[in-house]
Amino acid sequence: MPLCRIVMAAKKGMKKRGDKIQHALKAARAAVRHAGSSRKIVVPRVLPIPSKIGGAFPLIPLFAALGAIGSLAGGASGIGETRRKRRERI
Repeated sequence: MPLCRIVMAAKKGMKKRGDKIQHALKAARAAVRHAGSSRKIVVPRVLPIPSKIGGAFPLIPLFAALGAIGSLAGGASGIGETRRKRRERI
């Protein structure tokens, strides 16, 4: 019995009310008992990962943060430059 069947049984066993974790564990244990033993469960060596991870969308907050840091640095340098010019006049 593949591991995905155990996971699906746990998902189906969760109820809307009460402790969802306890219901999921009971359903998963029942699926293992139905399989015969835990040795008969085939665990995949590589876990499946959705193919739609990544792209340009997760980079948007990074670019926004870099832009904010750049504007703060530009403002600080402008203030520093003004103070330096004012000291030179006095």
